[in-house]
Order: sequence, then structure tokens, then C-alpha cells
Amino acid sequence: MTTHAHEDHLEGETHNRAVGTRMLFENDRVRVWEIDLEPGERAPFHRHEGDYFWTCVEPGAARSHTGTGRFQVQQYAVGQTSYFSYPEGEFLVHDLENIGAGRLRFVTVELVEPRRAET
Repeated sequence: MTTHAHEDHLEGETHNRAVGTRMLFENDRVRVWEIDLEPGERAPFHRHEGDYFWTCVEPGAARSHTGTGRFQVQQYAVGQTSYFSYPEGEFLVHDLENIGAGRLRFVTVELVEPRRAET
């Protein structure tokens, strides 16, 4: 069976919960990550669980492979934001490679614990 370069990196990383290149802030409710990739750099496979969103802060193009081997290429604009929610037991595993000519940066916020209702 032929493997692709991205599949070699997937081995053992399906439980990697470091969803950015640097953690900016963490408390009992949120984790804030920066993803900062120079041209040709790749963030390793990582796992998203629960609720999170990202916002692009430096635009560019990226290729992302999922754990199933599928990939997508996307252009990102400054301020572009997406929100995702995975029920308990569901998750997404993917990597992110900067295929553009300039630096690509995102801020990702993971919601660790839902806000408790006030009584």
C-alpha cells in the first residue's frame, strides 16, 4: 500500500490536542491558541473536540488533510471566522499546511467548559 507524506505524520497524533503552534491563554473555561505558519510550514495533525472557533489574523492559503486522507485547499481572509461544535465522543483530526507565499496566522479559541447557569 502506498502512503502519502501526510499519512506518515498521522501515526500517533490522533490524540494530539495542541490545536495551535503556541498557547496564548488558558483557564478553566477557554484555551486560546495561535497558529503561526511561514510559507511551507505545517501544523501537525491534531484533534478538535467540543466547541471552538478560529479567526484569521494574517491571510493566505492552506491545505488541510483529515485523518481519513481527504484534503481541502482554502484561501483565508483577515477577519474570516468559523465556529465548530462536536458532541461528546465526536471529533475532527486534521493538519494545516501553509501553501501561500506569505505568513498565515489564526487565533483559535476552545471552549473548555460551558458557562454555568446563574441561580
